[in-house]
Amino acid sequence: MYLLDDIEQQLEACTEWQRTLFAVSMAERLFPNYALFSRVAEFGDVEVLREALDKLWDRLAARRKVVHVEELLDALDEVTPDLNEFDMYGAHAALDACVAVNIALTTLDSGEAFDAASGAQVVQECIAGYVEFTAPNDEMSDEELVRLINTHEMMQQQDDYVAWLLEELRQHPTPNASWIDEIREAAENDGYSAIGICDEEE
Repeated sequence: MYLLDDIEQQLEACTEWQRTLFAVSMAERLFPNYALFSRVAEFGDVEVLREALDKLWDRLAARRKVVHVEELLDALDEVTPDLNEFDMYGAHAALDACVAVNIALTTLDSGEAFDAASGAQVVQECIAGYVEFTAPNDEMSDEELVRLINTHEMMQQQDDYVAWLLEELRQHPTPNASWIDEIREAAENDGYSAIGICDEEE
């Protein structure tokens, strides 16, 4: 499993727009979590997250000049679930999606490698939470659980995606709209999140 420091170090060598692209990709990989939760729990507004992500992608592809980060962050805060109000796993996965979108917006504003790398950490934590929630039994030792998380297929797929994306960034030092569209399509993953959630009615 990738360590936050390793990802941050590689993103230090990237430009600010590349770091934003990385963070947006991580957020996109969690978006379906919120979409399904919002519909099932009848909570929040999926369009708030969708609008934020769309504006970020458009900004990266030079289809939009300005993104009002503070306005989008305020709107996001209003539709972020409070875990004290929901007794269901989906709220945790939806919260992770909100945090990832928040990080993507923050990265656009700051341009910092640490912020961008934090997006990958949220995805990892989301996967770890899902694996623990669906663990075959609740009598596993901490070591067994950590081993299960680190070797789980979803974590390996995430590691592969991060490695692929970092290599793509190395090969594309300047932004290109069609290439960014390809990155977006890969991040969307046919509508499935990093933990395999899909909102069929999205």
